[in-house]
Amino acid sequence: MKSVLSTAEGRFAAAENLPGNPALHLTEAVDSPLYRVGAGLELNGVNGVGMSVRYNGAFGETVKQNAISASLKVSF
Repeated sequence: MKSVLSTAEGRFAAAENLPGNPALHLTEAVDSPLYRVGAGLELNGVNGVGMSVRYNGAFGETVKQNAISASLKVSF
């Protein structure tokens, strides 16, 4: 697997009066390929009550991210 570099450039407004007005350079290595998966379940009951559960993940050579979320809704 290989990594792809993502680069962003900009300037801080607070640094405008500094000598040389230094630029901001951000670089992040991103795995290539990066695999993303997700699954969810939503249950809607009677009287406006429902719930949902969701899983999201991202996997690569150096990346492993997992997230689980849940929600409950009550309509009135």
